[in-house]
Amino acid sequence: MRKFVIGLVLLVAVAGVISWFVIHEDKLPEGLIQASGRIEGDETTLAADVSGRIVELAVREGELVEAGQVLARLDDRAVRARVAQAERALRATEATVSRARAEHAVSQATLDAGEQSLEVLRQEVPLQVETADAELERARAEFATAEADEQKIRRDYERIANLHETGAVTDEERDEAQLAWIEAQNGLRRARAAVQKAEQSQAEARLGTERIATQQAEVEKLRAEVSRAEAAIEESRARRAEAEAMLDEARSVLEDLTVSTPTDGTIVTRLAEPGEVIVAGTPLYDLVNLDRLYLRAYIPQQHVGRLFLGAPACVYTDAFPDEPYPATVGHIASRAEFTPREVQTREQRVKMVFAVKLYLAENPEHRLMPGLPADAVIRWKEDVEWRAPRW
Repeated sequence: MRKFVIGLVLLVAVAGVISWFVIHEDKLPEGLIQASGRIEGDETTLAADVSGRIVELAVREGELVEAGQVLARLDDRAVRARVAQAERALRATEATVSRARAEHAVSQATLDAGEQSLEVLRQEVPLQVETADAELERARAEFATAEADEQKIRRDYERIANLHETGAVTDEERDEAQLAWIEAQNGLRRARAAVQKAEQSQAEARLGTERIATQQAEVEKLRAEVSRAEAAIEESRARRAEAEAMLDEARSVLEDLTVSTPTDGTIVTRLAEPGEVIVAGTPLYDLVNLDRLYLRAYIPQQHVGRLFLGAPACVYTDAFPDEPYPATVGHIASRAEFTPREVQTREQRVKMVFAVKLYLAENPEHRLMPGLPADAVIRWKEDVEWRAPRW
């Protein structure tokens, strides 16, 4: 009995010593805070932007996907027909634009030629009128001179003819005077004809103003045709822009019928199946980026005042207990809450805690997955050595 009592005392003593060492050994040094939680990630819900029937879902839950990878396709037969129709309409409007441009080019060339002719007339007609006026004035002056000469020579001839009847002058003198008068008459006729010709030239030159007016009217008509051609170009361009918009819209809808992932990640949940008819906005997948994971942990309220954003931390998992993952404090809740039921024991769940997010610096080979339980040690003093978490 005595030996039993002694053995019992020794056992109690050893247990007390072990308990003391455990209590003091498990306690982290000042400057480190221990927390537990689960690995999480920012989930992205991928949905279809349009309504339709699902014809293909390319991946399943748990599969890794890369940015740009096609995840789902909706029935696109009707939309492809719309695209083809819009492409034909666009080609037709482009042909209309080409024709309108060609007609405008012809109208513009004709207008340029007409304006050039008008400018030539405006420069030539005044000069022609001035020249014709001067020629008429000269012809009239020559006619007046010829008329005066004819009258003088006629009087001389009449005088000599009278003297010839009295025998005062010879027949030769009379004949010379008569020939001079005949020549003067011919000169007068030529001068009169020159005046008539100059008057006709003047009249024709003055008709140049009418030609200018006629050409001006033609130019205005050509300008109206050019304006109509320009309006036709603008109208055809507007129709082409409308056709382009319709084609872009159809192509956009066609693209929306293919759902791709915007980033690398892991499919967490598949929310639909092939053959289902969905409306726009219906979720198809939940995606988590494995390169942007964080540990949602909970810190007792007596320690939260020591935390700060950017504080370093190490995350430990049961799967890789000897491989701590560096992390930083990226979020500290502004309000306290009771410890979540799935994290702590019943006694600890009644304690008030603050949620924090410890963002992992990296996830080598994507070994960490959302949902994994993990522990963390946060260091709020720089000169404290790291220690693994202890419970």
